[in-house]
Amino acid sequence: LGEANWAPLAQALEDDGVRFVHFVGEPQNLSALLQAMDEIDYQPDAIVQATNFYDQSFVDSAGATADGVLIQSSFVPFEEAADSPAMQQYLDLVEASDGKVAQLGAQAMSAWLFFATAAKACDLEGDLTRTCVLEHAAETTEWTGGGLHGPTDPSSNSPTPCFLLMEVRDGGFARHHPDEGYDCDEGNVVEIDIG
Repeated sequence: LGEANWAPLAQALEDDGVRFVHFVGEPQNLSALLQAMDEIDYQPDAIVQATNFYDQSFVDSAGATADGVLIQSSFVPFEEAADSPAMQQYLDLVEASDGKVAQLGAQAMSAWLFFATAAKACDLEGDLTRTCVLEHAAETTEWTGGGLHGPTDPSSNSPTPCFLLMEVRDGGFARHHPDEGYDCDEGNVVEIDIG
């Protein structure tokens, strides 16, 4: 999975005064790092992770050391499916096929719905071709996956400003920010000049 001993990295983070951690990699490796950080009683101000950490296997492998970890997402939390017909339908479909509920699965569902919506429009026009599907997709200025996630603009191929934060808490996930819906402040997206 990676490093055999995460203690040196944990100690280096503490020694360097790191206050914000964003770990890129497999959830099991972050679990090992969190356990090493816990062993030296080091806690940064924030640990904010990408959506692939929104997985019960991460919480199970990290145990209590994961409490307080924040996870960014633009999708309705699985825990709030009762208030979201689209997310509930995704969960029901996965359960019916004895599959694994995962953020990547919800993303795939949104992508499939996006394709199916464009294909249906083309079929109704009597032009179910690749070109027509791509043209309809390129004209879509707002997409939510039928309510699976916050609004996006596929026509511009730009990132959405809309997000929410989930927090690992007591062996599961709970909404951290905002209290409901999404934070869609335009200032959430910044342009970085890498040039």
